[in-house]
Amino acid sequence: MRGDFLFDEINLKKICLIYMKELYHITWVTHCSRVSPRMIEYKVKSKEGIRLDNKSEVFITKIILDIIIKDRISCWAYNICRDHVHVVIES
Repeated sequence: MRGDFLFDEINLKKICLIYMKELYHITWVTHCSRVSPRMIEYKVKSKEGIRLDNKSEVFITKIILDIIIKDRISCWAYNICRDHVHVVIES
């Protein structure tokens, strides 16, 4: 089973109903790492995307952890990849 199965769109809605929590799945990507349909439509030339190395992943994770602790955010899941990050937080 893939690690992100628990927090796909359908299961996230089920978890919200079962635990009566309002959860948000936040995702972001590194610069130029993805090509959107709009970029294709407007013929935007893509550049080589930024890919995080281990040191960068640890650095970003520490920053996110500091924010979670400082602001007392309930974090249900966190996954950092070479070109994107996923965080599931409770409101």
